[in-house]
Amino acid sequence: MTTMDKARELGVALANSPEYTRLTRARERVDENRAVSGLIQEFQDKERQIVTMMEQDDVDREGAVMLTGDIERIKAQLLSNDLFSELIESQRAFSELLGAVNREINACIGVVEPEEDVVTASCNGACENCSGCSH
Repeated sequence: MTTMDKARELGVALANSPEYTRLTRARERVDENRAVSGLIQEFQDKERQIVTMMEQDDVDREGAVMLTGDIERIKAQLLSNDLFSELIESQRAFSELLGAVNREINACIGVVEPEEDVVTASCNGACENCSGCSH
């Protein structure tokens, strides 16, 4: 089996994971809900507006303050919405899974991550002479 075959196998395993299934369902629910998807679109539009405004030589400070207030209001509405909260939480859970997979791959190829201890980071995937990295 080639490295790319293994990568495809890993991709399929990730796509079939409970974390990805949860994320997909959360995205679908948000997309189906006009109120929430409208708020997300409005939030993104206001963010683009403020970025464009801040790039100008003569910044409209009053306009920027108003846009910032709008952004904060929309953000508060989104964060108080159960569908949006589930989307954020499911994204976090899937990102954690991807991070764990990446750390495992790095440990197996000997890449040292700053927060890891030397024993864990020195794992090359061969456990015959392992010093206890829990691989």
